[in-house]
Amino acid sequence: MPVGLQTWRADGTLSLSITTRLPKVLGRVYFPSFNLTAGGSVPSNVNGSLQDGRLANGELFYFFTPGGNSRPYYDGWAALGPAVSLSGTTLSWVWDADTVRAWKAATLSYESYAGDCYLNYGIF
Repeated sequence: MPVGLQTWRADGTLSLSITTRLPKVLGRVYFPSFNLTAGGSVPSNVNGSLQDGRLANGELFYFFTPGGNSRPYYDGWAALGPAVSLSGTTLSWVWDADTVRAWKAATLSYESYAGDCYLNYGIF
């Protein structure tokens, strides 16, 4: 008899057991806000990478959440995040200049900022 977490559907079939893959958040990276109206381009210091050996233990997932000073876009939160990639255990992020320019053009009636968000990453 297996031990650990098990959940069952209403019809009695097993929906989750210790052999099911569950997500595990490993960390997060903060991207400070940068003003696109001022320079209109991506500062060179906003691209980067990190090493995390735990990334070898599963498949990568990631999502973005707002930072503490995020500016609302229309009636909700919207942020421009970087492109994220994984090579081995190196997680990298790059702010694409064309995407940043498109974001700036779409938000002309607002101050155009990018960043002030977190990249949350993990494995499942």
